[in-house]
Amino acid sequence: MQRVFVRGGVSLAAALSLGAWGAAQGRDAGVEGRDAAVDAEATRDDDDEGDAGREGDAGREGDAGRVEAASHDGGPGGCVGDNVVVDRAQHCCLAGQRWGPSGRCEGAPTSCAPGQTHSADGSRCEPRQREPAGDSGVALRIAPLATAPWARARPGEVLIGASVGRAGARTVSLGAFAIDRTEVSVAAWRGCEAAGVCEAPLDPTGALSGPGAGERPVVNVTWAMASRYCGWRGARLPTDAEYSFAGRGLDGRRYPWGAGLPREGLARLAGAEGPSAVGAQTAGASPFGVLNLVGNVAEWVRDRPGTSRPERYGLGSVEFDPAGGSTGSLRVLRGGSWRSAQAELNTREVVEGGEARVDLGFRCVRGL
Repeated sequence: MQRVFVRGGVSLAAALSLGAWGAAQGRDAGVEGRDAAVDAEATRDDDDEGDAGREGDAGREGDAGRVEAASHDGGPGGCVGDNVVVDRAQHCCLAGQRWGPSGRCEGAPTSCAPGQTHSADGSRCEPRQREPAGDSGVALRIAPLATAPWARARPGEVLIGASVGRAGARTVSLGAFAIDRTEVSVAAWRGCEAAGVCEAPLDPTGALSGPGAGERPVVNVTWAMASRYCGWRGARLPTDAEYSFAGRGLDGRRYPWGAGLPREGLARLAGAEGPSAVGAQTAGASPFGVLNLVGNVAEWVRDRPGTSRPERYGLGSVEFDPAGGSTGSLRVLRGGSWRSAQAELNTREVVEGGEARVDLGFRCVRGL
């Protein structure tokens, strides 16, 4: 599964038209496959930010323990905060770390949580620097793409820079991230199963078996299952805002490919008998080269419905790395699917995090 890198340092001017905003894959035989996730920086509101930092420190210091049970209402895979399941024994560390023989998490994280960014040497995640916007309410400085090994695009990723986008009265600032070019495939998911981290999804309709199944998007996965897979890959689920920016680029387009209405070859919508292989609709690519952000399968994002508290800078109200609501079992889906009569980038659905459907999949990002 391919990813696209969205790079962020301070801020990059970009049109992020969120409209009515509410609310990889392939694990290669080596480390590259596991790390082939998309990085994205994001910050929570002030209250959550402090907790995220403490939880991240716990993962680095090896205080994270075993996971007793997965919960779609808790952290990914049932871990505390931004920690994820990293091995068959159900140990929790930050994405990209390993549970070492010393009985603690070891190594540098490969993905940072929304609102955080890698330190200069890539050894840890720290709060992303917030630069006050100018009188216009929009910061215009563009940060260069990262060249450090931890920030380079890996096979299947697309790199996207830090951005500030305006949508009416709302201005959103995002950190840099790398996003999967396609949805996670069945073949990629089987690698996580073989590692003993992921469980096999139910397959009552045979969507995950038979000829060509390995190249199709994995479906029938809950939010917690998707989060666990991304964590195993050293990544996480994208936020709602990251998903939007990956599809809209700098010009705030309605569809990833531009203004033209959806048709076969651009997006797989109603009338299809099921999803196509990941990456099949190449003509429907976003400005960054990300595929199937509209149609094929609906996709889990990290967010709960709702918005975090905006912070005011200059004349505008700037929301830094929004990550949705902070409580509840509901989660957000994006993009529509092969069952949708109509869909565009703004298409959203709110469902229980424990829901699993034949038209519901996901992709991962790596927070830079």
